[in-house]
Order: sequence, then C-alpha cells, then structure tokens
Amino acid sequence: MSNNKEKLIELLEESKKLELNAMKLYRLFADIFPKNKIFWEKLSVEEKYHAELIEGIRTPIMMNALPENFLYPDIQELKDANKFVEEAIENFYNSSPAKDDAFDYAFNLENTGSELFFQKIVCSFSDNKMINTFKELAGFFKDHAK
Repeated sequence: MSNNKEKLIELLEESKKLELNAMKLYRLFADIFPKNKIFWEKLSVEEKYHAELIEGIRTPIMMNALPENFLYPDIQELKDANKFVEEAIENFYNSSPAKDDAFDYAFNLENTGSELFFQKIVCSFSDNKMINTFKELAGFFKDHAK
C-alpha cells in the first residue's frame, strides 16, 4: 500500500473513531438526561451514521477514487479530539455534568475542525461522482450543530 493510501486509511480510522466516540458520549447524555433523551439519541444515531459513511469510503480510497483532500488532513488533531472525548466520557460517567455543560460540550464537539470539515465537504460543489454520492447520503444529517 502506498504511503498516501496508508495516510488516508489512518485519517479514515481516526475520523470514524471520533464519530463513534461522539455517539457514545451522546448515548451517555441520553441516559443522564432523561428529559432530553430523544434529542441525545438522535445525535447519537447521526454520529453512528457518519461513522458508517466514513467507513464506506475505505474502498474508494483503495481504488484511488477520492481526492486526497477528502478527509480532514490533521491526524494529530483527530487523535487529540478522540482522546479528549474518551476522557470526557470517562469523567461524565463518573460524575454527571450539569445539563448546560453537556449542551456546551456537544456544541463545541460539533464545531471542531473535523466536524466543520465534514460540513464543508457536504455543502461544497464537486464534479466528482463519488463525492456527490457521499454528499447525498450525508445530506440530511448535515450541520446538526445548529
């Protein structure tokens, strides 16, 4: 496998992991805040779907069917974000946050560089059929920070 493909696969794995970590966090919030359970469960489902979409681009990466800049390029930022969310899950599991703090945390998570990059891809114009298919699949889950 070429270095470029290896880098893209690593970016894919970290991006997918971040979506799954966000899913776990939102599920935890659904358990902690029963009055807002539907809201948190909806976000959790959306994050799971994002992870599945990201996994779905593994084959196009292997076939060189996606541009190099399709995934968020900063692997260290993705790793740091994953560590931050994993620590938050552990902390919030041991000591429940205030409701406002949970909403603030989720808002900040949804506005990280990788999430904003996902929004940029989903909302951008492209002639690439693979990107446009991805955009259509992701379209109705876009920009849920609003």
